[in-house]
Amino acid sequence: MHKAGELEPVVLRLAPLLGPYFCDNRQLHRVCRLAERNRPVPLVGDPHALRHFVHVRDVVDVFDRCLTRTQAVGRVYNVAGRAAATAEELTRLIVGALGSRSMVFPLPAMLFPLANRLAWRLGEPLVIPELEADAYAHTCFGIERAVYELGWRPKYDTVQALTETAAWYRDHAK
Repeated sequence: MHKAGELEPVVLRLAPLLGPYFCDNRQLHRVCRLAERNRPVPLVGDPHALRHFVHVRDVVDVFDRCLTRTQAVGRVYNVAGRAAATAEELTRLIVGALGSRSMVFPLPAMLFPLANRLAWRLGEPLVIPELEADAYAHTCFGIERAVYELGWRPKYDTVQALTETAAWYRDHAK
């Protein structure tokens, strides 16, 4: 349809979204619920795996730029925050932002299947099935094309976005 001139698409590949009022990440909810109750928080997967997120305000900005720049038509852009952080850093950040006394501990890979089955039976899964493979992989996004072609620069890094989200969750989510 684009080649026929019937559609002017722009494709945005978004990192997981964070920010106030946007707390739709089930893994984040799990860590927050455990931390609120001062329960131990198992660190599932590779604690050194890098994670990228993007703040919703940065997404709004890049959407606006795509709508107002004709050079964006037919292009694909990755959208993520300024910097990634490790899974361990992010988990500890959530616990700290909620003022929790929870202990964060790495869960050895060989214990994960058994621990996750037990956690499912208790109603608090460690990792939802569709994210199991991601627990051991880096999830980083190269945003250079959006920076160069759209003049877009994210205002938030992953740590800032997560800190703001955790604070909002602490004050508003029940």
